[in-house]
Amino acid sequence: MELSKLLKNIEYTSNNLNNIEISGIEHDSRKIKQGCIYVCLKGLNVDGHNFALAACDAGAVCIIVEDYIDEADDVIQIKVSDSRRTYSRLAANWYDNAHEKLKIIAVTGTNGKTTTTHIIKEILENAGYKIAVLGTIGAYIAGEKFAQKLTTPDPMDFHCLLKTILEKKCEYVIMELSAHALYLKKTEPVKFSIGIFTNLSQDHLDDFETMDNYMKAKKMLFQNDKCRIAVINNDDEASNYMIKDFNGQIIKYGTKEDADLYAENIKCNLQDVSFTTNINDSKYDIKLNIPGRFNVYNTLAAISVCQHIGLDTNEILKGIKNLKNIDGRMESVDCGQDFIVIVDYAHSSDSLKNVLRAASRFTKNRVISVFGCGGDRDKKKRPIMGAISNAIADYTVITSDNPRTENPDSIIDMIEKGMIDNQYLRITNRADAIRYSLKTAEKGDVVLIAGKGHETYQDVMGKKYHFDDREIIREYFKEK
Repeated sequence: MELSKLLKNIEYTSNNLNNIEISGIEHDSRKIKQGCIYVCLKGLNVDGHNFALAACDAGAVCIIVEDYIDEADDVIQIKVSDSRRTYSRLAANWYDNAHEKLKIIAVTGTNGKTTTTHIIKEILENAGYKIAVLGTIGAYIAGEKFAQKLTTPDPMDFHCLLKTILEKKCEYVIMELSAHALYLKKTEPVKFSIGIFTNLSQDHLDDFETMDNYMKAKKMLFQNDKCRIAVINNDDEASNYMIKDFNGQIIKYGTKEDADLYAENIKCNLQDVSFTTNINDSKYDIKLNIPGRFNVYNTLAAISVCQHIGLDTNEILKGIKNLKNIDGRMESVDCGQDFIVIVDYAHSSDSLKNVLRAASRFTKNRVISVFGCGGDRDKKKRPIMGAISNAIADYTVITSDNPRTENPDSIIDMIEKGMIDNQYLRITNRADAIRYSLKTAEKGDVVLIAGKGHETYQDVMGKKYHFDDREIIREYFKEK
């Protein structure tokens, strides 16, 4: 693509601009090929400007900078005020600004993003719409699954997916939008049709340091006309902050009558949840085939969106009725055993509390909790999660999650600081921890295996090894 077309709608200055052909866009100097643009991104620990000369040596013919680099005056330098925003706008231009022709719905919040996107997907698909979903458990485009490494992909991958979605003639895109993606401006220059806020609880403080910073990152979805309509969990304490000074339409959902859509008569068990809600001024009884009171909120968010889109009540109810289990979200693994085994992605303090409470309310016997915490992530939540499991579960097996570059036993040491009694055991090897919990479970117990959910790998010292909680469970019962 010609450089002039790539720079469309981007404010910049240049030391020696020429309208040359560009072969690609990279922000990693190790991936540069001849004819590329190299974008210098400033991170917390690494400054891409320091690798600009290496990128030029590898074949970059243009570099995007926030500060001119004197030693690189033989290549075109494009100086911008914000290289991250520019990177995303370059990616959008490279893929012909496919986002402008799509209706995109974004879901942000600490918990519930995946489930909310998939409930919306189920309702719309049942109503005959062609849908794409982008999120933690992958990308689904018109029924086909595509690999996706991050909750919200990096700009080039993101805009490439949007172009594919447009080519597949999808009518709506429903996507998870993380705080990191908002803060790093990954989705520039997309304007979302609808933005959904699910909730806010402690997570990612390794990057954001304070809850205030984390909350400000989430709020970016509802600022500067980033979305036209805000669908907000009215029961969450952060809801008023999210919509303060919001210029568009606001739709509130919750469990109190001051919300536009509210649930009452909520009844939960370990197989499903039912409630009554008001749709178009009439009351309807709804049964959701996935358990947990928290999923009432996710369903209300989905109903709010589908109502706004224009679906009639019968279409909405049919979609909810047909909803099946979502990978790794309160997923029951039934191998004929006389106790319940649940796998869930819960990896924040609030999500662990929610799933353990759901299990403890309805078990006939004990709740056995199996969980760990990810390495190179928020260390402050580790003893908090230990205290939560210790307080709610009858017995806890602390184990490894994705230790990444940390020593797994050191992570467990930090979790253990939250345990106030001795109703727990340390088993570092996750497979052994799962087998132990299954071996010691008795009739009527609930074994909750939390943290990894749908994931099919374990990240250890920079390498990803195949690992699936559900496979370990099934193999155990098969051997038995």
